[in-house]
Amino acid sequence: MSKEITIFYGTETGNSQELAEKAESILGKEGYKINVSNLEDTNPDDLLKIKLSLFIVSTWGEGDPPLDAEDFYETLKSCELKLSNLSYGVMGLGDRSYEIFNGFAIDIDNTLNKLGAIRIGERVEADLDYEDDFDGWIAEMKKLIG
Repeated sequence: MSKEITIFYGTETGNSQELAEKAESILGKEGYKINVSNLEDTNPDDLLKIKLSLFIVSTWGEGDPPLDAEDFYETLKSCELKLSNLSYGVMGLGDRSYEIFNGFAIDIDNTLNKLGAIRIGERVEADLDYEDDFDGWIAEMKKLIG
């Protein structure tokens, strides 16, 4: 039986999209049916129909969501959805030279949790050299959702 996973990304420079596509390739080889979606093309109501998702998001400026994720996040923060149907993992991309490191990944994790969604595994907060963090995170996700 094939499990379905939706991988959401929010990106300013393309790194989160690149990792979302890499995750799609890795998990697709395991037999999962993968949907990859930019948060720009997503409405929080879509989360009601999803059982399992991964969020790979970058933080822009001082803890802000990237431009393509702003509308999604503003709507998510102000909604009253009950997301107990949703299990999710979060990986954030950031830059430690900023005062608020990985702020958007932390915010989206906290908001999803507040709406009743269940995080699987630990949230990963990666710095500029994120490849090893990604490899460890996706291996952990594979193990937990397997």
